[in-house]
Amino acid sequence: MEFDWDEENFSLMKAQHLVALLMGFKNWADLLHAPKFDLELAKLLFDHQEKIHLEDWSIYIAQAERDNDTTFSTKEKIEIFKQVFVNAEGYDNPFGDCRLEKRAH
Repeated sequence: MEFDWDEENFSLMKAQHLVALLMGFKNWADLLHAPKFDLELAKLLFDHQEKIHLEDWSIYIAQAERDNDTTFSTKEKIEIFKQVFVNAEGYDNPFGDCRLEKRAH
C-alpha cells in the first residue's frame, strides 16, 4: 500500500487513518467501533500479512463465498483464515508486508 501524504504535515489524525487502513478498515472510527470478531480477523490478517495481502484475502474469501453460494460470518472467516493461512505452510505474499523488521538486541 502506498500513500501520497505530505510527511512534513503528518498529523495524529493521518496516522490514525493510516493504521485503520492497514488493518482493513475505512477509517479510525470504524476500527474503534468494530465488533470483537472483526478486530480478531483484522489482527490475524495483520499478523500474517507475509502470507497473504489484505486485498488478496478479500478476493480469496469472495471467491469461496461465490463457490459455496453463501456469505460467511466473520467468525467463519476467522476459522477459514486459521486453517488455510495460519496453520498451513507454503503461502508467501509476493508483496511482502508493511511491518518493520524486529531487531535483535
